[in-house]
Amino acid sequence: MKAPKQETISIKPIDEGTINSVCCGIIDLGTQKTEWQGEIKYLPKIMFVFEVDEKYEKDGAIYNRCSYKEFTFSLGDKATLRKFLEGWVGKKTNEEWYEFDFDELIGKPCLLNIVHSTTKSGNTYANVASAAKLMKGMQPLEQIGTSMKFDFECADKDELDSKIEKLPRFIGDKIRQSKQYLAFTSPAGKHEMIPIQDDKLPF
Repeated sequence: MKAPKQETISIKPIDEGTINSVCCGIIDLGTQKTEWQGEIKYLPKIMFVFEVDEKYEKDGAIYNRCSYKEFTFSLGDKATLRKFLEGWVGKKTNEEWYEFDFDELIGKPCLLNIVHSTTKSGNTYANVASAAKLMKGMQPLEQIGTSMKFDFECADKDELDSKIEKLPRFIGDKIRQSKQYLAFTSPAGKHEMIPIQDDKLPF
């Protein structure tokens, strides 16, 4: 008897370079366990979801492919998230950033810069490096799929699970690892999506 070979599905990564895109989702991932320089930290995380101008067909319908970008939810002067946003929506004062409603980014067009990385096993992944405003005269990409929005503002765990089930499975699995999800049955589990103010985090 021989063990059956596992079939792998190879999906071509999104092409490198700049690509017409539109933000279609803002996801509060909650407080996640993160290892940095050998130290374990628990940091608030946020995920952006973008539709990009590469098409695929499913059940006879045409869709835009999606790209995902995760950040530590920090808006300090040196924070990666802040630098990313400044290239896309422009610079703001500290006060303006901490009053900024991230949900307003859903439906906002941009030019994403996609770069490839290859693992030791030879798998190639497409990563969002930066975002910028569309060039003058450029037609915005039309969003095809349903917008995604998630936060932990729920009456109970059943409502929370119902919201998670509407998201892609890999995002839902990550949310279920958060402190907010694990503690949601207690008052301490209630959570508001507020960025931390720590300029020392490089991601």
